[in-house]
Amino acid sequence: TVPSHESLPANPYPADIINLSIGFAGACPPYVQDAISDALAAGALVVAAAGNHATSAEQYYPANCSGVLSVYATNRRGARSAYSNYGRVHLAAPGGSAGGAPENAILSTINEGVTRPMKDHYGYKLGTSMAAPHVSGVAALILAASPDLEPGELFNVLTLSARDFPADAVAACTNFG
Repeated sequence: TVPSHESLPANPYPADIINLSIGFAGACPPYVQDAISDALAAGALVVAAAGNHATSAEQYYPANCSGVLSVYATNRRGARSAYSNYGRVHLAAPGGSAGGAPENAILSTINEGVTRPMKDHYGYKLGTSMAAPHVSGVAALILAASPDLEPGELFNVLTLSARDFPADAVAACTNFG
């Protein structure tokens, strides 16, 4: 039998920031919302990728779950990347743009394994899954400077201190809300 979470020992090193570079179509399922609510109650900021379908982020979870800080992807000019979901999204960060050129992508760590870990190396990737870790990293730096911030306070510091989009990028953010 699987022990209930009440019988498991407390994690001595709980996460302060959880990055969810994943996305699934649909409303936020109750079991996912429960897990996010538990993480928030335990003191973690939850950051999620908005999705890569060029449609409303409200149609994809975990970005549409309550309490999640959702992130969409920008291109080199700071405009929304064409593939990035949009709408009720909290922040934007570099995610790269399609076109095949490495200078339009994000250099990331990659593991060659398919069924098990193999050789680690670097490669270029695109997506809101590249944008969300940028925000998670900034959140970690803020938390290092102010370790007593609660998740809601950290959320507010991130969203209230972000700069506005460049004027030429706003036109590219159709349906941005």
